[in-house]
Amino acid sequence: RCVQETGINAEYMGNIQKLTNFRNFSTMAESNQAFLGYYGIKWRGEPLRILLSVAGIPWENRVTDLQTWLSQGKNELQSPFPNVPYLEHNGKVLTQTGAIAQYIVHVANRPDLLGKGEDAILVTQVRGVIADLIATFTIMVNPFVENYVELAKQALADKSQPLLKQLNTFLGDKEFLVGYFTHADIELYFCLDFINALEPSALADHQNLVRLHQRVAQVSEVAAYLSSERNIGKTYFCLLYTSDAADDLLCVDLGGRRIIKKKK
Repeated sequence: RCVQETGINAEYMGNIQKLTNFRNFSTMAESNQAFLGYYGIKWRGEPLRILLSVAGIPWENRVTDLQTWLSQGKNELQSPFPNVPYLEHNGKVLTQTGAIAQYIVHVANRPDLLGKGEDAILVTQVRGVIADLIATFTIMVNPFVENYVELAKQALADKSQPLLKQLNTFLGDKEFLVGYFTHADIELYFCLDFINALEPSALADHQNLVRLHQRVAQVSEVAAYLSSERNIGKTYFCLLYTSDAADDLLCVDLGGRRIIKKKK
């Protein structure tokens, strides 16, 4: 089974114990090293972890859990918009994934990751389609229904497939989405990784995307991250939201009741 429904997911709890940085939330980083604060799961944090690695910014995970975040971290984080994921770097604290990604690209002086010249418009457009794809995940996941997995797979077929077809056609025989590696490829890589964990056959008719998924994983910086101890592992969070702010909802169960894991 691809869903773990026990009260506490061992891998999730192991991630917290292994990766948590026990610095106080209110203590600012004093070096050039960045800290990415998020739960011990992939979801909203994973594209940022990969982007940090590709951009060449030294970074570490700062893993928290929902109870600690709501009781301590949210109040102590020095940000007018406290939320997770957050990035702490050079005395700054940023929240919201779009702002964090833009900051990473700016600090690393890697504007190519957002698209060269007018390609930046195309990258933004493609990222919008990817955001629409992510939005279909919020429809397909309802962990409070008994036949949740079956409903998720059906929604994947009904809601996600048209967008996957568009992206597959757009990619064609190009190496990457706009011809060279950008942040859009990172975001799509994570989407494909999630879909592959839920239902690998969903990508059977989209071989261009299958090859892109493999190609991104082989990018040297991405491969180095995936093989490092900073990699969260194969834990996928199934309460999926398009808004970062939804991660703060009290109804979010981060104890591991609904965890999608890659089939062995």
